[in-house]
Amino acid sequence: MGAIQYKLGMAVYGTVLAVVGFIATFEAIILALIGKRFNVDFYVARTFYYLCAPIIGWYIQMEGEEHLLNLQATGPAVILGNHQSMVDILYLGRMFPKRAAIMAKKSLKWVPGLGTFMILSGSVFLDRKNNKSAVAMMNAAGDEMKRKKISVFVFPEGTRHLSDEPFLLPFKKGAFHMAIRAGVPIVPIVCESYSKLLKPGKYFRRGSLKLRVLPPVSTDGYTAENINELIEKVQTQMLAALKEISTPASKSATSSTSTIVDTASRNKPVAEGDGVDADSDASDETEVEESVSESDGDVPAGKPGKVALAMVSDFFHPNVGGVEGHIYSLGVELARRGHKVIVITHHHDKRVGIRYLAPGIKVYHVPFVPLASSASLPNYLLFLPYFRSIILRERITLVHGHGTLSSLAHEAMHHAPLFGVRTVFTDHSLFSFADAVGVLTNKLLASALRTADAVICVSNTGRENTVLRAELPPDRVSVIPNALVPSQFAPAPTPIPTDEITVVVISRLVYRKGIDLLVSSAPVICELFPRVRFVVGGDGPKMVDLLQMRENHRLQDRIELLGAVRPADVRATLTRGHIYLSTSLTEAFGTSIIEAACAGLFVVATRVGGVPEVLPRDMVEFARADEDDVVRALGNAIRTVQSGQHDAARAHERVKTMYSWEAVAERTEAVYYRVLASPQKTPYERLAAHYAGGPVFGPILCAILAVQWWFLQFLEVMIPRDDIDPVMSDWDARQFVKTVEREKRAKGCH
Repeated sequence: MGAIQYKLGMAVYGTVLAVVGFIATFEAIILALIGKRFNVDFYVARTFYYLCAPIIGWYIQMEGEEHLLNLQATGPAVILGNHQSMVDILYLGRMFPKRAAIMAKKSLKWVPGLGTFMILSGSVFLDRKNNKSAVAMMNAAGDEMKRKKISVFVFPEGTRHLSDEPFLLPFKKGAFHMAIRAGVPIVPIVCESYSKLLKPGKYFRRGSLKLRVLPPVSTDGYTAENINELIEKVQTQMLAALKEISTPASKSATSSTSTIVDTASRNKPVAEGDGVDADSDASDETEVEESVSESDGDVPAGKPGKVALAMVSDFFHPNVGGVEGHIYSLGVELARRGHKVIVITHHHDKRVGIRYLAPGIKVYHVPFVPLASSASLPNYLLFLPYFRSIILRERITLVHGHGTLSSLAHEAMHHAPLFGVRTVFTDHSLFSFADAVGVLTNKLLASALRTADAVICVSNTGRENTVLRAELPPDRVSVIPNALVPSQFAPAPTPIPTDEITVVVISRLVYRKGIDLLVSSAPVICELFPRVRFVVGGDGPKMVDLLQMRENHRLQDRIELLGAVRPADVRATLTRGHIYLSTSLTEAFGTSIIEAACAGLFVVATRVGGVPEVLPRDMVEFARADEDDVVRALGNAIRTVQSGQHDAARAHERVKTMYSWEAVAERTEAVYYRVLASPQKTPYERLAAHYAGGPVFGPILCAILAVQWWFLQFLEVMIPRDDIDPVMSDWDARQFVKTVEREKRAKGCH
C-alpha cells in the first residue's frame, strides 16, 4: 500500500509540474515581451505552489521571509538552498523572490515544457562535465547580477539527497565565487528533512514542513584565497538551522499520515446547544450583554493602537436603513477612538468618486450600478482593481464587510487576504434554509466566510442562524448588538394624554415586514377600541393593501398613512404615539424597536428572530405571527398604557443604559484586536478551506481563486504598486474645524 501511495503521490506531483511548466512557457513569453523577464520565476513559482500544495497536501511554514523581501530595497544576492529531492521545487514555489533567476544543471534545458520556461526566464545553466565552462559561466553570472541587479538561486550541494537525519553534502565553490565577484551577500535557506512525509518507494504523506530564511551573510573581505572560510561559515549556519527545524520521521505526528487522496472535510460540526432558543421567555437585556462578553473575549496584551479600517457594503448613505445607519454610526465612534475609517460602496446617482461625511468619514463610491434594493450585481474581478488601489493607497490593515446581500462585501472578503489584510464580517439578517433564495444566498455566504478571520452577528439567534447557514465554527462568531444615539430619541417633553391611544408603525411596507398582519389586525383593533388610532410611516408595495383596507373599512379618520419618513422626522413621528407596533416576519435584531422604546413608547412585536433578546419583558408585549395573537397583544398593550403602568421617561433612561454606540465600538474594537493578534491564514489554508466547500462547489471556488490570483499578478505588472501614491495624512476633524474657524475670522476682518 505504501509503494502505491508513493507512486501516486509522485505521479500527481509530476503531472502538476508538467502542466504548470507548459503554461509557464506562454507566461514567460508575455512577461519577456513587456520587460518583466526576471519576474517570471516569481509568478510561476507561486502558481505552482498554490496549485500543487493543496493537491498533494504539503504546507510550507516559512520563517524569516523579510530577508527575501528586503532584497527589493537592498539589492540582489546569491540565494542558497539545501537539495533533497525533485520535490524541492515546491519550497522554491513558496519562497522565490522577485527579480531572481535559477542556476541549474544543463540537462534540465531539454526537459519538455520546463526547459523552455527556464530559458525564457533567464536561468543560468551549468555544464558539470566541463569545468572550464562552469567557471566561465559563474564569472559571467556574477557580472550579469551586477549589471541587471538580479538575484540568483543555487543548490550549493550540487546533487540531491534525502535521509532520515538532517545533514548537508559538501558545498561546491561556484556560487561563492559568483557572490564574491558580484559583491553581493549570500542568503542561506534551509527546508527541513522530508523524511517524515516522503520515503521513496514507501510512503507519500500529507503534512507541513518548516522553511527558514537566514540573515544575509556579507561577502566583503572574501576573495578566492579565503573562499573556504566563507563556505564553512555559511554551511555551518545552514546545518545548525536545518537540525533545529527538522523533525525526525519517527516522531512525525500521526495526523500527517493521511494520503494525498484524503479529501475529507475538516469542518467541525455545530454542537447542539450552541444557539439560543428563540422561543425562550428569558428576554432580559442581560442576555445580549452576557453573550457579547463571552464571545468577544479579552483584548490581547500589546494590542495595536490604530487600525486602518475599510467598511465595505452596498448598503450605505444616502440610502436609509438599518445596515446603513449601523455602518455610519459605528464608523464615527471608531474614528473618535483614534482609528482610521473609510467606507467603500457603489455610486448613488450623482454621488461618485470620493466624498466625506461629517465628522470626517471618507467614502469611496465605486462606479457600479445597483440592481435592486441598493444591491449591486456581482462584479468580482472588475471590483479587484478598484479594491486594490484603495487598499494600497489608504494602507488598510483590516476590512469589515456588512450585509449578506452585499456583493461588494462578499468580494472584499475574497480579495482582502491577497494583500495580507485581515477580514471581519457582520451579518445583519436572518435567512431560511429551504427556499431557493435562501439556498443560493447561504452558499455564497459560506464561500465568503470560509476564510474570514471573525464574524459578528447582532443577536444570539442571528449567530445561530449564521453558524448553520455559513457552516462556521461557533467560536469564530461574536454577538454585538445594534445601538442608537439616545439623545436623538428623547420622549415628548410633556406626557401625552391617554384618553386616546395612538399606535405608531414605521416600517418598509413589504411582505417580510408583516404588513399583511397590520392590514388584517388594524380594523379589528379599531372596532374593539373606538378611541385607538394608527399612524403608519413608510413606503413600499404593500401601501396599496393599506389604502384598500382603509377605504373598505372607512377608517380614513383613524388610520393615517404618512408615506416615507425622513430619518430626521422619525423621533417626531414616534412621539405622537403611545404604542409602537412591529409585525415583522423575520428580524435579526430590530433597531426600530429600541428606537421606539427609547422615545418612550410601549412596544408590541412579533416573537421572531432576535427580537425577544432586545428589551426586558415589562417594556414589550410579544405576539405570534398571526392576526388573532397580534390583536390580543395590542389589546394588552392598550390596557397597560391606559392604566399608567408604562413610564415613558423611565423607559428612555433604561434604554440609554442598555444601548450605546460607544459600547458597540468598544466590543467591535476588541474583535479587531483579537483578529490582528491571531496568526494569519496561509494561502494553503485558504485554498484548503475553500476546497472543503463541497465536491462540486469546492473545486469551483479554488478555480475562481486561481483566476483571481492571476488577474492580480496582471494588475501588479500593468499598475505596479510603486505607481500608487499612498495617502500620507488622514482626515483630522478637529483640525478641519479649526481651519474653518480661522477662515471665518479672516473673512470677518475684511
